[in-house]
Amino acid sequence: MSHTNKAAGAVRGVATLVIFGVLVYSGLLKLQEPTTTAGFLERLVGISWRWTPGAIAVLEIVVALWLVSGWAPGLAGLSAAGLFIAFAVMHAMAWSLGIDGACGCLGQSDLLERLPHSVWIALTVTLAAISPWTVRSVPLRSGRAISMEAPS
Repeated sequence: MSHTNKAAGAVRGVATLVIFGVLVYSGLLKLQEPTTTAGFLERLVGISWRWTPGAIAVLEIVVALWLVSGWAPGLAGLSAAGLFIAFAVMHAMAWSLGIDGACGCLGQSDLLERLPHSVWIALTVTLAAISPWTVRSVPLRSGRAISMEAPS
């Protein structure tokens, strides 16, 4: 294995652990304290769905476990990216509507409450961008795949 492929493997490993850690941490926090996320969603869409934070939490944990399972890794990486893109869109909507406060995804603290939506958007877009790096290749509908490996 070349040094380039070893480096790509190391980047893939770190990216997988970061995405896994963020999704599991966020999911567990939502299960423990769903009210902040529920309040954020209520302010965002105007409907009180108390079950939604729990459903989002379970989805995050399932995608995290799928990511490290090795089963259909391309789809797992794209699913993680899709989650983070959805979170970025939610923060962009909140920002455009003038909704203050954090979503509760990473817990509650004064610091997190004061972070502007632009920071949350940047964080979620960054996580979405590194999610595909958790896999060796992304399958395409044509039967081909986009390789994430460096050419040897």
